[in-house]
Amino acid sequence: MRLRMDREDLSGGISTVTRALATRTTLPILEGILLETTPAGLRLVCNDTVLSIEDTVPVEVMEEGSVVVPGRMFSEIVRRLPEGKVELELDGDRVIVRSKGSKITVVALDAAEYPRLPAVEDASPIKIPQKLLKEKINQVIFATADDETRPILTGVLMEMGRDMTLVALDGYRLAMNHLPLSMDGNRRSVVPGKSLSEMARTLSDGDELVEISFQGNHIRLDMGPIQMISRLLEGEFIQYRQILPTDFSTLVKLSREAFFDAIQRASLVVREGRNNLIRLHFEGEELAITANSEMGDALEKVAIECEGKPLDIAFNAKYLSDVLKSLDDEFIQLNFSTSVSPLVVTPVEGEEYLYLVLPVRLHG
Repeated sequence: MRLRMDREDLSGGISTVTRALATRTTLPILEGILLETTPAGLRLVCNDTVLSIEDTVPVEVMEEGSVVVPGRMFSEIVRRLPEGKVELELDGDRVIVRSKGSKITVVALDAAEYPRLPAVEDASPIKIPQKLLKEKINQVIFATADDETRPILTGVLMEMGRDMTLVALDGYRLAMNHLPLSMDGNRRSVVPGKSLSEMARTLSDGDELVEISFQGNHIRLDMGPIQMISRLLEGEFIQYRQILPTDFSTLVKLSREAFFDAIQRASLVVREGRNNLIRLHFEGEELAITANSEMGDALEKVAIECEGKPLDIAFNAKYLSDVLKSLDDEFIQLNFSTSVSPLVVTPVEGEEYLYLVLPVRLHG
């Protein structure tokens, strides 16, 4: 194998695929990057057994071939090379990297030993603008669970039918978002949160389409030169619709930005506390937010439109902030039943999203 390419192209491809570079694996070869010449260019692949990412970069091929190079070392070498052309040459079990006055040799592994990626073929892939999918993922991903004792909750449920619904919940909050979609049949799949997070990082901010395919226990995202394949989580996701409140006694419309900013300021005095507790009092045309700790006290007031009963309720400030910063609506609606029932956040109009946040019980 002998190749020549721009350092910038190679570095960009490495940066993309190494998001799936394995660490602490029982298969040491997965700590490497597969390099393989193809008619489309140089194919780079990383695979951590759950998520695999491949990218194809432009290259001038003098001699075809394939090899696995040590991932972290090779990535750092390429990152530190001078700008301009880079030449790679396979010499026995070593890869020689040349760039201007630089020549570095690294021990490589046989590409034939690299595990084959699963074939994920779908006759009718779902096509969605990349920017839209990225936005929707980011609006729910924060609500996945970190606790591996319930593995299914570390993923995001993707329900597909007349639309696509993304759902994440961790026992304290639930995030749900809808994308317009039309497909034959219905499907429920749970994608690992870490995989979906890396997918969101890789999706562009443009209107180019991403193709989503499912086959067996895998999902594939096709973004042209970039392909991402993830295993799906096994198990039954919580029947979340059964826990969504439907009757409310207090409805509040307010500025999302004003509410978020007030929470951020009030939480400064309780940030070091065990539960980051803030208290909310809704009545008439005003919301009063209070926070108290050994470090200080805070009072914030926000203008609101309130229908129904006055209400006192408390929350972990972070859980509220995570919801508010994921949205960009100017105004939102807060829906309450009682001071010990979940808060439901919805748009003022429509059903594009829904967030549920459990309150903190107040004693005395």
